[in-house]
This record gives sequence, structure tokens and C-alpha cells, in this order.
Amino acid sequence: MWIAHGYGNSIFAYNLNNKTRDSAKDVSFSNPTPILDFWMNETNIWIVRESDKSKLYAYTLNLSATEATARASRDSAKDITLSNGVAEPRSIWSNGKIMWVTFRAV
Repeated sequence: MWIAHGYGNSIFAYNLNNKTRDSAKDVSFSNPTPILDFWMNETNIWIVRESDKSKLYAYTLNLSATEATARASRDSAKDITLSNGVAEPRSIWSNGKIMWVTFRAV
């Protein structure tokens, strides 16, 4: 399980078996990116940014075994632009084929 650190540059990992922090599996971003929510698979991560809610921003994960934490590199080719008129995404989830997005009630 990962938890976004809203105003930092990391997503913190927790082990579900023993319910403890597993900092070796944290994901860090080179530029601080205020994160509202995210969804990730083994190779990519999509985030909802506080600063721009018009799309889901894509990153490629570098899960190098030699680094203490995974690095996330911007991959704008995989960004998902949200429909016009959609206000403030709050949460995202995917089954690996479809991305579902919840929004603030208007």
C-alpha cells in the first residue's frame, strides 16, 4: 500500500502484512508535486495534481534494485486529459484497462 505525501515529493509505502512503513519501496519525484491521488501498476503511475486538475499526469517508474527508493520520471505521452466541464478530480482507480475518476460534487 502507498500513501501520497500531499505537499512533498514522495509516495510512502506500507507493508500490508505487518502494517509498517517500508521506505525501501517509497516512490520519489525529482520535482515536488502536490498530489491529491494516484494509481500505479508495476511500470507507470498516474497522479491528480493539486495545481492542475485538467488531466492525470503520467510517470514511468524506475524500480531499480540498487536505489533505496523508486524514481518517477515524467511521461507526458501517457497523460490522460479529462473531459471539458469536469470539475476537480478527487480519486482515481483502474483495473489496468480502464481508469475511473471521481469528482467534486458541483
